[in-house]
Amino acid sequence: MKLSNLKISTRLAIGFSLLVLGALLLASTGWFGIQRQSQVATVAVDRDVQFLRAVSSIRARVQMLRRYEKDMLLNIERPEKLKEYKGKWDDSRKRLEELLAQGRATAVTAEETTRLESLGKSLSQYGSEMVKVEDAMMSGAVVSAEQAYHKVEEFRQVVRDTESVTQDLFDGANKRIETVKPALAGIAHDVLLVLAIVAAVVVLLAVVIAVLITRSIIRPVSEAVQVWPGAT
Repeated sequence: MKLSNLKISTRLAIGFSLLVLGALLLASTGWFGIQRQSQVATVAVDRDVQFLRAVSSIRARVQMLRRYEKDMLLNIERPEKLKEYKGKWDDSRKRLEELLAQGRATAVTAEETTRLESLGKSLSQYGSEMVKVEDAMMSGAVVSAEQAYHKVEEFRQVVRDTESVTQDLFDGANKRIETVKPALAGIAHDVLLVLAIVAAVVVLLAVVIAVLITRSIIRPVSEAVQVWPGAT
């Protein structure tokens, strides 16, 4: 079917439809790029940032445990203060267990999960030994800060070793978050490139359609004028 055989309205409708399709293609390309960027950002926020926060909170809670540990040792001769700091130590330990569970839930690699499990075991060992010291202080079996300190020193290295583990986990999560910005920039570059190509194709298509429709209208008119010169 020749274009010249179609009505002018039909030709214009075809040309307009093709241009609308080109515009929709441009819009779809932009939407796809936004979706890709949104996915990358969502993963970073929902997974990496949450994991980083959990690890940071774990580090802070471990430091609080050690702080309350020292407060108990220093207040061994003051039963009320000893009981107060023991309660704070117990609350921090409970919160620490919740944070470890949160960290395991948001861990990305199997190595991170394994290290968190190992960290949990170390902290559990420290907690169990510390409870024994606390009970000894509360019962009067340990009566001086010096005695309590020597008891804690027997297993203190266990909790000290957790610092390097949490630091490694923190650094790993932070590096993943740092890769998000280049990833988003790469997606934006690719989308802009595709948009430029599609836009050029649409413009070229519009020019071709305009030329074809114009020629399909002008040629018959010119032929008619040649056949019937009096029409001019």
